[in-house]
Amino acid sequence: MVRCCGACFGLLAFAVTILAGLYAGNPVTTTLSRSLWAMVAFLCLGSFLGYVALRVVDEHAVRRRNELFGDPDAEEPSDDGASRPKVSRSNRA
Repeated sequence: MVRCCGACFGLLAFAVTILAGLYAGNPVTTTLSRSLWAMVAFLCLGSFLGYVALRVVDEHAVRRRNELFGDPDAEEPSDDGASRPKVSRSNRA
């Protein structure tokens, strides 16, 4: 997820900068150098944002798992028989 976000942001910045340079009529060398710098900068920004998104999704998944199945790190209750449900034997056939 981190690499994918970084690559998408970088390529998007590269494409937008190329198109803006062509539209403005800038020389090719200027347009390419600005596009490469924009790609590197947005690659770093996209990687950072992808890492943050990955952490958010991981923390949500852990919290949701703990809500559904209980905390695996929590201490197990003692099995002294007090927490077992009582079985009624009066309904025998």
